[in-house]
Amino acid sequence: MIGMVRERLAHDDTERGFILDGFPRTVAQAEALTQLSEEQQRPIEHVISIEVPQEELLQRLAGRRQLEGRHDDTDEAIRHRLEVYERETAPLIDYYRRQGLLRCIVGVGTIDEIFQRIAVVL
Repeated sequence: MIGMVRERLAHDDTERGFILDGFPRTVAQAEALTQLSEEQQRPIEHVISIEVPQEELLQRLAGRRQLEGRHDDTDEAIRHRLEVYERETAPLIDYYRRQGLLRCIVGVGTIDEIFQRIAVVL
C-alpha cells in the first residue's frame, strides 16, 4: 500500500498538498507513511479523526443496507469491522496524538456541517 501512496505522491498535482482518506489503517502503515513524508521532505500537517458514536455508526450502516441494498452490511459483518477497527486502526489515535498532529472532528450532523468543521481545521 505504501508503494501505491509513494507512486501517487510523485504526481505534480500533489505538490500543493493532498488528503489521504482511509490510509493509514495500522500503526505500521503510519510509521511507513511518516518515513515516506520525511524522505520526500513533505511533513504530515494534520490527521483528522471524524468521531462518531458507535450507535450512530450502527444506524448509518443499517440505513445504508436498506437504501443501497448492501448485502455486505450484515450485523455480523458490521461487528467484525468494528472489532478490526478497535484492534488495528484505533491505536492510530494515540500514535498521531503523541505527535501533535491529531485533529478530532465531531462527525454528527449534516455533510455540510461536518465539512465546515474539517475546513476550519485545515
